[in-house]
Amino acid sequence: MGRTYSQDLRERVVDAAGATSRQQAAKRFGEGAATAVRWMTALATTGIVAARPQERAHRSKLDPHEAFLRGLIAMTEFRLAAIHAFHHWRSKIAMGSM
Repeated sequence: MGRTYSQDLRERVVDAAGATSRQQAAKRFGEGAATAVRWMTALATTGIVAARPQERAHRSKLDPHEAFLRGLIAMTEFRLAAIHAFHHWRSKIAMGSM
Protein backbone atom coordinates (compact mmCIF):
# COMPACT_ATOMS: atom_id res chain seq x y z
CA MET A 1 0.00 0.00 0.00
CA GLY A 2 1.35 3.42 -0.92
CA ARG A 3 1.92 6.12 1.59
CA THR A 4 -0.40 9.09 1.96
CA TYR A 5 0.61 12.50 0.67
CA SER A 6 -0.53 15.81 2.12
CA GLN A 7 -2.75 18.04 0.04
CA ASP A 8 -0.11 20.77 0.37
CA LEU A 9 2.59 18.56 -1.17
CA ARG A 10 0.28 17.56 -4.00
CA GLU A 11 -0.46 21.20 -4.81
CA ARG A 12 3.22 22.24 -4.63
CA VAL A 13 4.30 19.43 -6.97
CA VAL A 14 1.53 20.24 -9.44
CA ASP A 15 2.39 23.96 -9.36
CA ALA A 16 6.06 23.18 -9.94
CA ALA A 17 5.20 20.72 -12.73
CA GLY A 18 3.19 23.45 -14.44
CA ALA A 19 6.28 25.67 -14.51
CA THR A 20 8.85 22.96 -15.30
CA SER A 21 8.66 19.32 -16.32
CA ARG A 22 6.90 16.71 -14.24
CA GLN A 23 10.14 14.82 -13.71
CA GLN A 24 11.95 17.95 -12.46
CA ALA A 25 9.08 18.80 -10.11
CA ALA A 26 9.05 15.28 -8.70
CA LYS A 27 12.81 15.33 -8.19
CA ARG A 28 12.63 18.74 -6.49
CA PHE A 29 10.19 17.44 -3.89
CA GLY A 30 11.75 14.00 -3.54
CA GLU A 31 8.85 12.13 -5.11
CA GLY A 32 8.71 9.69 -7.98
CA ALA A 33 8.15 10.94 -11.50
CA ALA A 34 5.15 8.62 -11.86
CA THR A 35 3.54 10.31 -8.85
CA ALA A 36 3.87 13.75 -10.42
CA VAL A 37 2.54 12.41 -13.74
CA ARG A 38 -0.44 10.82 -11.96
CA TRP A 39 -1.25 14.02 -10.07
CA MET A 40 -1.00 16.13 -13.24
CA THR A 41 -3.25 13.67 -15.06
CA ALA A 42 -5.77 13.85 -12.21
CA LEU A 43 -5.67 17.66 -12.37
CA ALA A 44 -6.24 17.63 -16.13
CA THR A 45 -9.03 15.05 -15.87
CA THR A 46 -10.94 16.08 -12.75
CA GLY A 47 -9.59 19.55 -11.98
CA ILE A 48 -8.41 18.52 -8.50
CA VAL A 49 -5.41 16.71 -7.06
CA ALA A 50 -7.04 15.59 -3.82
CA ALA A 51 -6.62 12.00 -2.74
CA ARG A 52 -9.32 9.56 -3.78
CA PRO A 53 -11.59 8.34 -0.99
CA GLN A 54 -10.39 5.19 0.70
CA GLU A 55 -12.32 1.95 0.53
CA ARG A 56 -15.04 1.35 3.08
CA ALA A 57 -13.98 -0.08 6.40
CA HIS A 58 -13.54 -3.82 6.23
CA ARG A 59 -16.10 -5.73 8.21
CA SER A 60 -15.28 -8.71 10.32
CA LYS A 61 -15.85 -12.14 8.82
CA LEU A 62 -17.70 -12.95 12.04
CA ASP A 63 -20.37 -10.25 11.55
CA PRO A 64 -22.84 -12.63 9.86
CA HIS A 65 -22.52 -14.95 12.88
CA GLU A 66 -22.94 -12.31 15.57
CA ALA A 67 -26.29 -13.56 16.93
CA PHE A 68 -25.02 -17.14 17.15
CA LEU A 69 -21.82 -16.10 18.93
CA ARG A 70 -23.70 -13.89 21.39
CA GLY A 71 -25.94 -16.84 22.14
CA LEU A 72 -22.91 -19.02 22.86
CA ILE A 73 -21.51 -16.37 25.17
CA ALA A 74 -24.82 -16.12 27.03
CA MET A 75 -24.96 -19.91 27.45
CA THR A 76 -21.37 -19.98 28.65
CA GLU A 77 -22.06 -17.25 31.20
CA PHE A 78 -25.13 -19.19 32.40
CA ARG A 79 -23.11 -22.38 32.66
CA LEU A 80 -20.34 -20.65 34.58
CA ALA A 81 -22.88 -19.17 36.99
CA ALA A 82 -24.47 -22.61 37.45
CA ILE A 83 -21.09 -24.24 38.07
CA HIS A 84 -20.20 -21.53 40.56
CA ALA A 85 -23.53 -21.98 42.38
CA PHE A 86 -23.10 -25.76 42.44
CA HIS A 87 -19.59 -25.53 43.91
CA HIS A 88 -20.80 -23.00 46.47
CA TRP A 89 -23.70 -25.32 47.44
CA ARG A 90 -21.36 -28.35 47.58
CA SER A 91 -18.89 -26.53 49.80
CA LYS A 92 -21.68 -25.66 52.24
CA ILE A 93 -22.67 -29.34 52.41
CA ALA A 94 -19.06 -30.40 52.93
CA MET A 95 -18.73 -27.93 55.80
CA GLY A 96 -21.96 -29.21 57.33
CA SER A 97 -23.76 -25.90 57.26
CA MET A 98 -26.84 -27.30 55.50
